[in-house]
Amino acid sequence: MILALTLTGCSENHFWHHKRALVINTPQGVVSGASVVEVRAAFDANPSRITGREVFWCLTGEATVVEVAQGRTLFALLGGSEERLAAAKDCFAGMTRGEWLRLIPVQTEPVALTGDLIPMLVTFC
Repeated sequence: MILALTLTGCSENHFWHHKRALVINTPQGVVSGASVVEVRAAFDANPSRITGREVFWCLTGEATVVEVAQGRTLFALLGGSEERLAAAKDCFAGMTRGEWLRLIPVQTEPVALTGDLIPMLVTFC
């Protein structure tokens, strides 16, 4: 308990909601779905000696869901999203992590995720 108080006492806390949209091309046409995720980020310009991390992420929400065919649903999972948020900072090129974390809550332009940044997509038989 004392460790948690020590870590949160020396950091900047950032909070926002963001929309996660998933657009899929299917043989029947384009389908899409969206969800809203709550993000909390605690930033410490002097990374913890214990973990070596500058940012501690907490994401709350549900997977983004899209019906890609009758009876077939595709889920974009939340896992690893904090790494995607960190990588999506490219739209804030030249800024420090602390600077772009202060600006993300007011970001209104969509950020497309490609390659390794695409969330894990799963479906069930």
